[in-house]
Formats: sequence, C-alpha cells, structure tokens
Amino acid sequence: MDYHHEALDYRNKYILAPMVRIGVLPFRLECLKYGADLVYSEEIIDRRISETVRRENSDFPGLIEYIHVKDKALTWSTCEAEKGKVVLQLGTASAVGALKAAMTVARDVAAIDINMGCPKGFSTNAGMGAALLKTPEISSDILKTLRRNLPCPVTCKIRLLEPDLPFEKTRDYLRMCEQSGAVAIGVHARLKEDRPRVRARWPVWALLKDSISVPLIANGDFFSSSDVGAFLSCHAGSVDSIMVARGAMWDPSVFWKMKRDHPLTPGGGPPVGPVRTEPSRTDVWGDVVRRCVECNNPFQATKFTMQKMTEEAGMTQEFKERLTQTRNTEDICDIFEVGDWYRGARREQTVPFPPHAHTLNYYKKLQDDWPGLVRRQMEEREALLEETEKGREENPARGDDVREGGQKRRG
Repeated sequence: MDYHHEALDYRNKYILAPMVRIGVLPFRLECLKYGADLVYSEEIIDRRISETVRRENSDFPGLIEYIHVKDKALTWSTCEAEKGKVVLQLGTASAVGALKAAMTVARDVAAIDINMGCPKGFSTNAGMGAALLKTPEISSDILKTLRRNLPCPVTCKIRLLEPDLPFEKTRDYLRMCEQSGAVAIGVHARLKEDRPRVRARWPVWALLKDSISVPLIANGDFFSSSDVGAFLSCHAGSVDSIMVARGAMWDPSVFWKMKRDHPLTPGGGPPVGPVRTEPSRTDVWGDVVRRCVECNNPFQATKFTMQKMTEEAGMTQEFKERLTQTRNTEDICDIFEVGDWYRGARREQTVPFPPHAHTLNYYKKLQDDWPGLVRRQMEEREALLEETEKGREENPARGDDVREGGQKRRG
C-alpha cells in the first residue's frame, strides 16, 4: 500500500465532528467552505465499507463513490476538494475488521478515526463505540494494528469514563490510546449515559491534557462563536483543537464566525476562503441544497439534512409540514428558494442530470460491468491483505497479525 499521505497537524484546528447521516460529502464541503480545517465523516461500520467497490463517477466528474456490492447503495463518497482534510470514522470491534475497512478507503482519506464514544445501542450492542471503553485491550489492538499497517494517521474519539475528579480512568484510557498509536484523541466531555441536554464537563480538559503528549481535541457544547469565547476565556491552553457537532449541523457557517472571532492559530485573523462576509441563514441553507444537487446526493439524504439543519431555527409548523411533504429534490429546492436555479441548471446542463439523478435508483441501475468490477477489486484487496500479512511474518516487529486481530494464531 503505497498511497502518499501528507502529515496531519491536529493542533489549532476547528473540526467538524462525525454525525450520523449529516456528515455526508455535500455537508462536509460546505463546512470546509466556511473554514473548517478538518471534516469527519459520519460513522461507517467496518463491514459495510469493506463490502464496497470504489467507483469514479463519469456522470459527475471528480466524484469518487464507494458502492455496496450487494444492494448497490452509496456508502461513502468524496472528491478532490476535501483531499487531505477528510477523516473517515469507523465503527468497529475488531482489529481485523477495522484493517480491512481502512485498507479499502486509505487512498481517499487523510486519516482514519476509531469511534470509541457512540452511546447508541446499535453500536454498543455489537461491541463498538462506547462499548470499547470497557474493553481497552480490544481498543489497543485495533489502534496498534491500524497504526502499523496503514499509510495514513490513526486517531480515536472517546467519552469520559467517570463523572468526577480526578478522572483517573479516563486519563489511563487516554494514555493507552496514545501508547497504542493514536496520533490525536478527541474527547466528548460527557459520559456514555449523559443525554445531550447535560452540560459538557469543560473543567476536565486541563487534567486530560496533562496526561498525554499527542493533540487533544475538545468536543461538547460548542454551538456558537460565543461558546468558544467562553471556553477559551477559562480553559485556553487546555486543549489543542475544537470539534463542533450540533452547532455546525444547525449552521455550517459557524466555523467562519469562530475563526473570525477566536482564531486558534497564533497571530491568526479572519478565515481565508471564498466567504468574505457573514452569510444570511437563507444563503447558508440554499448553498447546502445546491451542493447536494451538485454532489448527486439522494433526495432522501438531502431532506434529512435540511430537516436537521432547520430543527432549532424556530420555523413555523407550516414550513415543517411542507418540508416533510416534499417528494423530490426540486420540491426541496423550491422550499429553500433555489428552485429557479435548479430548473435552470437542469435546462442548461450546468449540473449533470443523468437518468435517476438524486435518487436511490441511480445506483441500483448502474450500467458498469458490475460483476467484473466487484471481482477485480475484491481480488486486489485480498492480495493486499496477503502482502500485509507476509510482511508481518518476515518482520514480526512490524505489526500484529492482520487476520487474527493481533491475537497470535495457534497451530
């Protein structure tokens, strides 16, 4: 695996947090436009990404897609505009599963992050997410295996293990992650049991920062620029970077405002990029919808994104019902005042509109040599896995057994 990866600096960064069904390509691109330094994908289960084929979309030039081999559904996509800035977060409970998944996408990501904090049952019941906080030996195995076999950086994101000082369990877990190869660690300053309304425990950061030498990324209750200001006024120097979740979901331009008011880089100033003045809420929403069209985002995904973006905006019941009743991408464009743009783009073909564009059927009806594409890529991955294991056998110090998740095989 000889893909070249630039080293990532995780210090002094504003980062888009992983969010289920929100951190898709068009939303990530909008966050980058407004100044996000790094963007995390939504959590993707290791087996799901391992069972995809990589496809360069000829209808939408520059779009790279990972399509599931069985149901022909889009699993993940990326493009050149986020190269070097997109981190794919994996949901996993084993080193072998994590490595297979990471090797599948390594050429197209800046780093791999392991989810060790998701509290949802679908994750923890399978030993993933926050369940890994109770199995540090598995967590260590995953990190070591990835770090020793991948060409890109490996990080992880956790939650607090206890509610009160001195947070010794959390500090021990952080040390384990660092010693296992994580080059940066994100911490959501809540417990697994905490609901979103429970305030993040900001005072914990100084203690955690003193426990590790790799960058510490703070996550929890950064909804606005004023929140960042309040945090920095009391806890400056206690973290290396700030990760934004719901604040960005409701308003991706929050990165622009945070960088304008509170640049993390010493001597920094207003964000550099295409946005020069503070955008209106209407402009932000319209730009997200346009980006969804340009990225061939399925209608259902675009609808979900816009429902989540507007849920805290004080919209009328009539607006919410109208959005709920939309049946296609054009309906959504009309609601967010870009309907004329959509129809003009379709008429003038300034945006590709192949058959079934912006629908789930677009992928179901792919005309590629699908069996051949699947066979070739699966054979290539198996050969790469064999090569990785052969390298380990020739140089035992290089890494763990990639087929047995770091466990020494018997026999």
